Amino acid sequence: MGLSSRQGGLTAVSLACLVLLFAGCTVDSEVATKEILAHDPSFQKWVDKKNTIRKKLDSDASIYNEKQRNIETQIIALKGKKSDIKAEHLESVGRITKQLDPERRKLKQQLVDIYNQLKLKEAETDNVNKDIGEVGGLIEKQDRLELTREEIQVWNKRRSELIRRKDKVDREVADLKEDIEIKKLKIGVLRIKS
Repeated sequence: MGLSSRQGGLTAVSLACLVLLFAGCTVDSEVATKEILAHDPSFQKWVDKKNTIRKKLDSDASIYNEKQRNIETQIIALKGKKSDIKAEHLESVGRITKQLDPERRKLKQQLVDIYNQLKLKEAETDNVNKDIGEVGGLIEKQDRLELTREEIQVWNKRRSELIRRKDKVDREVADLKEDIEIKKLKIGVLRIKS
C-alpha cells in the first residue's frame, strides 16, 4: 500500500471519527484503535503513551481515594474525640461550679429566715401602729372620758413608749430589708455562668 493511499485511508478514518465525535456518538476506542493502527502502525507510540497516562491516572486516583478514606477515618475519630472532650469539659465545669453551692444554699436559707423575720416585724409594726392609734384616740377623747391629769400622763407616756417602739421596729424592718438586698446581691455574685 502506497503512502498516499495510507494517508487517504487515515484521512477517511479521521473524518469518520470527527463526524462521530461532533455528532455526539461514542467511539469504541478499541475498534477505532485497531482501525487506525491498521492504517498507521506509527500511531502505536501514542496509544502506548495514552495507556501509560491512563495507568498513572488510575494509580493517582487510587492514592487519592486511599488518602481520602484515611482522612475521613481520622475525621470520624476526631469527632468522637471532640465529643469526649466536650463531655469531660462539661463534667469539669459542673464539678468546679458546685464548689460554691454550699455557700449559695446557706445564703438562700438565710434569705428565707430574714423574710420570715421581716414578716414578724411587719406584723409587729401593724400592732404597734394600731396601739398608737387607740391610745391617741383615748387622749383625744380625754375631755369626754373625764380622764384625770395622772391618767392623761400615763396614756401620754404609753403613747411615747409605743412611738419609740415603732421607731425601733421601723429601723429593724429597714435593716432586714437592706440585709435581704445584700443577700440577693451575694447570691447573684456567686452565680457562675458557664
